[in-house]
Amino acid sequence: MPGATDASIKDLYITEPNGNDPAEVVGKGKPFDIVADIEIGGQVMRHIDADKLFASVRNVHRSSATPLPVLTTNRAAARGSSSFRDTLRIKVGPGWTASEGDLLEAVATYKTESGLDLDYSKATSQQVMVTA
Repeated sequence: MPGATDASIKDLYITEPNGNDPAEVVGKGKPFDIVADIEIGGQVMRHIDADKLFASVRNVHRSSATPLPVLTTNRAAARGSSSFRDTLRIKVGPGWTASEGDLLEAVATYKTESGLDLDYSKATSQQVMVTA
């Protein structure tokens, strides 16, 4: 659990479209989701204005530029008086480029805006293999 003044990514993983469990493989060029389980401390929740997830996927085998651009999801957040957990999901459409056998991993940054205060968290997912 984060401190009262923190917000963080608790888990980051790649899953099948609309899936809830981490994937071990993704089909070449097929859609998948990047999922971030986040937790926001109570002090941040009292004054939160918005949060945003930035995510991309890198090809570990090729040490190349990301096969996908940085994708984002943001929202106006509802204030509360206690800590808060949620799941943020970014859908990756079909047609991305990688080769069979490549290893991919998601990387993400999570940002909360609470008045003038900003809080950032980062995470890297486990690797998934690209299949034919």
